[in-house]
Amino acid sequence: MKTVYFMNNGALNIRGIKTFGVSVKSDESAIGFFGTGLKYAIAIILRLGGTIQIETQGEKYNFTSKTVDVDGKEFNFVCLNGEEIGFTTHLGAKWKNWQAFRELYSNAIDEKGIVSTDKDDSYDVIVSVDCKEIEEAYNDRSKYFLSSTPIYSSDTVDIHHGRSGFIYYKGVAVDNLHFPSKYSYNIKSNVDLSEDRIATSSWQYSRPIAETLQKMTDKKILKNVLTPDECFEKTLSYYSCDNTSKEFLSVCNGLQKTVKGITESARRLLVDISEKDCSWKGFRTSDLQKAMLKKASTFLKKAGVDVSEFKVKTVVGLGEGVMGRAQDETIYLSEIPFQLGTKQVASTLFEEWAHNKTGYGDCTREFESWLIDKLLSITEEFNGEPL
Repeated sequence: MKTVYFMNNGALNIRGIKTFGVSVKSDESAIGFFGTGLKYAIAIILRLGGTIQIETQGEKYNFTSKTVDVDGKEFNFVCLNGEEIGFTTHLGAKWKNWQAFRELYSNAIDEKGIVSTDKDDSYDVIVSVDCKEIEEAYNDRSKYFLSSTPIYSSDTVDIHHGRSGFIYYKGVAVDNLHFPSKYSYNIKSNVDLSEDRIATSSWQYSRPIAETLQKMTDKKILKNVLTPDECFEKTLSYYSCDNTSKEFLSVCNGLQKTVKGITESARRLLVDISEKDCSWKGFRTSDLQKAMLKKASTFLKKAGVDVSEFKVKTVVGLGEGVMGRAQDETIYLSEIPFQLGTKQVASTLFEEWAHNKTGYGDCTREFESWLIDKLLSITEEFNGEPL
């Protein structure tokens, strides 16, 4: 087993290790800020059966543990050079082993130091750790710390090659992903962290990633992240906005024609954009469909509903199960009502005519009230007398 050394210049105030709630870091780029990470790392290393020593200002500080009975229950208290220092090896009981390595590594990097299995006595502070699990984390450090060059950057996110099970903030893993990501994402906008340096809100990293992808022009990356595989990118939510790139939309439209298709959120985005600019693709009606449309329109006109007040367009792409839409004084009909018969064509024409006429939306009390009044008025006309 190799010793792992965490080394940096400056001075380490040993009193801070004995005291909770003390952090002297003032650099805003620093990864740690609670002042508790080193304590957690010490407790975890001792709990794993490892050893840890700190050399600073010409002094050596060894950390050990001793069993103490507290009201009939045994605890392993952490000791500094044989003196109890107020916390036990139970500290950080739910932490993963790599998180202890992350704390020591982050502290060294914050102080512009290095981490190595070779000791360099020229450094002012040297933390020496003999622990199998810490050595394993050191060998796998590329999982927990990003050091590669980004392949794409925005103001809020750097995108790196390589799948990952983590989200990174300031280059450090801050959250486990339920599904691995196709790329590694380092967040540059603010992410709030808990005391164990875990992101407290997934929205603070998923939103900037989605926004970055929507603005992206790199079609190769877009095609990869928009294909709906079991991955983190499948969970991202996209929203209709003016900043969506034409490349993003082009890739979405192309993938929709493939067997796999696109992620559900990307599909909904296309629908939202189509609704916004009414850019649904039209289809030419057959002779039968024209006859159905004419018969339905004639029937409605006899009932006092003149659909010719508005343009009628037959289109595809309104959405799954959607028969018609009303927008900009136009009635849009999908293929579905024609497949269900003339009565359904008439019903859809009537509903969308009513929406255009009133400006009321679906499932609103105003629309329901207007519709009932209209139906009663039609009945009065047929009967030739008022109610």
